[in-house]
Amino acid sequence: MRHKFSSDCIASTLESVYPGGLRWPDKSDVVAVLEFLERSLMHGGKLCVISGAGISTESGIPDYRSPGRPPHKPITHDQFVSSATYRRRYWARSYVGYERLSKAKPGKTHISLAALDSSGQLSGNISQNVDGLLLASGVDTRRLVELHGNIHYVKCLDCGLKVGRDLIQQQLKELNLGWIPESEEHQERSIFERPDGDYAVTEELVNKFCPPVCFRCGKNGLLKPDVVFFGGNVPAENALRARQFIEHSTAILVLGSSLSTFSAYGLVQRASRELGLPICIINYGPTRADHLATLKLEVDTGQLMFQICQQFAPEHVIKRYFEKGLQQVV
Repeated sequence: MRHKFSSDCIASTLESVYPGGLRWPDKSDVVAVLEFLERSLMHGGKLCVISGAGISTESGIPDYRSPGRPPHKPITHDQFVSSATYRRRYWARSYVGYERLSKAKPGKTHISLAALDSSGQLSGNISQNVDGLLLASGVDTRRLVELHGNIHYVKCLDCGLKVGRDLIQQQLKELNLGWIPESEEHQERSIFERPDGDYAVTEELVNKFCPPVCFRCGKNGLLKPDVVFFGGNVPAENALRARQFIEHSTAILVLGSSLSTFSAYGLVQRASRELGLPICIINYGPTRADHLATLKLEVDTGQLMFQICQQFAPEHVIKRYFEKGLQQVV
């Protein structure tokens, strides 16, 4: 383990990007995680990171289950594929929400994980998020699986055509020229904005919205964002890669996830009970795997991972990733 990297330039830049100031974890929190990692990574060990919506809140993307968040029932896979009404509602709400989601930039946790990945400390990153921010931060795709897909792509379930979401947004704009979601008369001004870009819109506006059409199939194509909706199945390739990351690890670090979905909880369960791996969980509020944790902390992941990164990643790597990442954010 190296001595702590101290760069006044990076620290001051971080404080300017996050004007609320750096809420540093207690020294005992940092020491506990450092000791966990030192034990786990000795003799060439590798860490597998499983991350959830909690690591993207500092990027301006709300999560689902942090304390204080209102209850929410997202659209299910069956609802989307079986009902034109549900699809229209989804696309109307997503059209509004995606505008903000698409502008989100990687935060301290994303950038720290990219630096640790580059320094050879990680066996893999298993992301439950669909925001694509780990990819944007510079995490190597060879060690990244977006378990539930990526919201920045749209796929036709009929012909298989896959396109960037920006093309669909442009198409939706052209199809709905008279549709004005910014109007306070129509839009519900609320906190009901979600990690997947879902945004509360009145049913009056939903009924006037024209959903997208496939560029290849035309109106007969069933377009769906390339993500796993609730009740849907994780693609077999993604599930296999996630299991392989776990199997090539000596420890598991869970960041910003309640592990409420079995696709993530099952990985932690297998790592603990079948492979005997130590588990460290950093998350606000309880998780489904608290009983399996070797160490559980409720502190800000961004502040913590920035300090951990300083100890385990080479100084030139930290500079490269944080200076690049912060330029993107600014």
